[in-house]
Amino acid sequence: MDRREISARAAVLFGRIYDGLDARARKHDESSYEGLTFAEARALNAVARLQPLSLAELAAATGVKSSAASITLERLVGKGLAERRQGAKDRRSVEITTTARGRETFAAMERWTLEDSTNILDTLDADEVETFVAMLEKIAMGL
Repeated sequence: MDRREISARAAVLFGRIYDGLDARARKHDESSYEGLTFAEARALNAVARLQPLSLAELAAATGVKSSAASITLERLVGKGLAERRQGAKDRRSVEITTTARGRETFAAMERWTLEDSTNILDTLDADEVETFVAMLEKIAMGL
C-alpha cells in the first residue's frame, strides 16, 4: 500500500473512531451533559481547567477566533455553566470562570471520559496500550 492509500484508510478509521466516540457520549444522560455541543464541551473543559481566564485565552485554548469563543461562551453563560466577572486586578478586564453547575457538569464529563477511555483500552493488551498511547502523544504533538 502506498502512502496515499494508507492515508485514505486512516481517514476512514478516524471517521469510525469519531462516530464511535460520539455514540458513546450520547449514551450518557443528556441532562447531565446539559445538551452541550462539541464546541461548548471543549470550552467548558478549557474554562474548568484554566480558570480564571480571558476571552482571548479561551479562544487560544480552544483553537478558535475570539468571535467564535465569545458566541460559545454566551451559550455556556446562558446555560448557567460559566460566568463572566470583572477582573480582580484590572476592572476593565473580564474573567471567565465556571459556576457550581458548570463544575458539576465538567466533573461528570471527566468521569465518563475516563470510563470510556478505560473501556476502549481494555480491548488492547499492555504492550499495545503503551504503543497506542505513545502514538497518540506523537500525533497530538504534531497537531
